[in-house]
Amino acid sequence: MKRKIYNSIVLLLAVVLLSHCYVDKSGLDTSKIDEITIEAPGMSSILRVEYLEEVTFDPTVKMGTNTNPADVTYKWEINQTPGSTDLVEIGTAKVLKTTIKNKILSAAYTLVFTATDAKHGIDYQKSWPLYVSSSFREGIVVADTKDGSTSDLSLIMDNDITSTYSAGVKIKYNIWKSATGSSHPALVKNLTYTLHKPSSVLTKNVITAIFENKDISMFDCENYSLYKDASQIFPAKGASFDPQAFYTINNATWILVANNMAYLFANNQGITSFLLPASGLNYVDNAVMVADNSAGAGPYAFWYNNNTGRFYNISMTFTTPASGGEYTTQGVFNPTNVPDRRMVAGDVSIDGVSPTMLLKNSVTGNYELYSISFSFYDVNWNMTPSTPKLKVELPVALTSILNSAVSVFFNMFDPIMYVATPSKIYAVNFGGGVVSYSEKYSAPAGETITKAKLFVQGRYRLNRKDYNETSGPIYEPALALNTKAVVVATSKAAFQGDVYVIPFGASGTGDLNASQAKKYTGFGKILDFTIQGQ
Repeated sequence: MKRKIYNSIVLLLAVVLLSHCYVDKSGLDTSKIDEITIEAPGMSSILRVEYLEEVTFDPTVKMGTNTNPADVTYKWEINQTPGSTDLVEIGTAKVLKTTIKNKILSAAYTLVFTATDAKHGIDYQKSWPLYVSSSFREGIVVADTKDGSTSDLSLIMDNDITSTYSAGVKIKYNIWKSATGSSHPALVKNLTYTLHKPSSVLTKNVITAIFENKDISMFDCENYSLYKDASQIFPAKGASFDPQAFYTINNATWILVANNMAYLFANNQGITSFLLPASGLNYVDNAVMVADNSAGAGPYAFWYNNNTGRFYNISMTFTTPASGGEYTTQGVFNPTNVPDRRMVAGDVSIDGVSPTMLLKNSVTGNYELYSISFSFYDVNWNMTPSTPKLKVELPVALTSILNSAVSVFFNMFDPIMYVATPSKIYAVNFGGGVVSYSEKYSAPAGETITKAKLFVQGRYRLNRKDYNETSGPIYEPALALNTKAVVVATSKAAFQGDVYVIPFGASGTGDLNASQAKKYTGFGKILDFTIQGQ
């Protein structure tokens, strides 16, 4: 009995002691942490941006009753591969202002915004799927230099020069430097737009660039990244390799002129390698060729060989190598007996099916025009054969103007040649072999003309029959300015250049409507330009 009493006393004492040790805190103050909420009413739930687009994202951060409180830190991140966790920090302010450089893909990246309660070290996050698409549409691609040793590309887009586009002037400057951090280490010599179409899915808009250091590359117009380098374009490239010009026949066959020899390769192959020169005495004077873009029946390209004093042509493109040789058809002149000339310029002119070439007589020093038509079929499949159709001796008074020319180019559908000198542009009308010429444009005060070309939409230049609203592949009409405007590059300082697009005046006159010209500024010294297709 005593034992039970003892145990009860011990238990009671323990309870008393414990009751004295316990402090009831239920009546004291508590510290409640205000949670952070992130709202983004100005941002879509799915973000869609363009490659190299400058974006601004501004979410609202709330902590309790405070909006955008001071004791919160921020971080923006984006993954480099869709679906992965390889997040890269791209901003540390609440408002994200950045340029999107992620690769163009069909899958979505993840953009993550983190707001951190700095006092308590608690992170709050919001994320968005973000799609990156190409921002580069049809327009004028300009190669320029800011230092005389490196070069870069810019793209001009505008309502009048870009199909299905109404956003006004948009110029993407210094694309290579924006994407990679540096410009190209060599100077661009010339640019040419073309299409590589190994399949409908893999078709690429491509810019072929030839550089002053005798390098050549193809660039994907989706983001202007390197598409093919010189070893992929010309595997036999050696120390003496000298790429000079690039052409396309009817959006089916490429021509690369290297070391004054023409190499042909179909543009629907998986590879892009030029291997064999065209057959025959294949020497292309000054690398000038005139390629068909009318889907004609041949010949498919013409050039002049100053070593033999004869005109040559590509008669078949599907053979290996492509079939080249003398053009022997007789007409208003004998194409096998034109000695002592040098090729200056050439393009399709007069009626859209007649390669027209400007040659300089090495004996007299004066200039002449020669025109040979492509063969073509009418709507009833009656063929008009190829023939020499025009020879014109230009007035001696034009010689000094042509000697000072920086560019010579042709109207595609009228017998008009344009001659651009550093200060003026002249139109030479040679219809029916009767020549007249007059000044049509003067460079703005303080500016010098450095280059001029006919404005021809990129795909139209490759094959104008691609524009067919019924059967396609381009189911829309060409732009109003297509083949009806000139593009002029000017300089007004060592590394300051402008671009003008000047519409034609009355049809068939060669007039240029300077009052309607559009001016685009912000370039360095302009090296070349080309019109990119859609």
